[in-house]
Amino acid sequence: MYGEVFVKTIAHRTGKSSLLDAPLKILSSYVHTLLDIENSLDGIAITDGSGLSRSNRLSTYALARILFTVQKQPWFDNAYYEAFPTINGLRMKSGTLMNTIAYAGYIKEHSFVFSFMINNYHDETAPNMRKKIWNMLDALK
Repeated sequence: MYGEVFVKTIAHRTGKSSLLDAPLKILSSYVHTLLDIENSLDGIAITDGSGLSRSNRLSTYALARILFTVQKQPWFDNAYYEAFPTINGLRMKSGTLMNTIAYAGYIKEHSFVFSFMINNYHDETAPNMRKKIWNMLDALK
């Protein structure tokens, strides 16, 4: 909710887009500028600013590229990185839905970024799937 309101406030104050298409124009423009490459929006489909719409799409590759790129920003260490929760001894954000689990973050000691999104796991429980992901991340620490 906060992200969407923030993006729509930028749209309102700058007059660059309507409130309805603000997430599409402003977020897409920012990601394109941040990644500074022509095909930066491959793997990204944004329909709202909150990230809660089922129509939003983000590939693990696109997310990892964003996480890697923001490390060069002056605000990375003091604001961004420190805002990530510490989970299993790493700075990462988790996300879950029914039969979907996702983790993305940093292994700063080795200059790694990672992004996992696992969908439709039916033969595993969420705790078992989480343990497998954490075992893999532990091997990278």
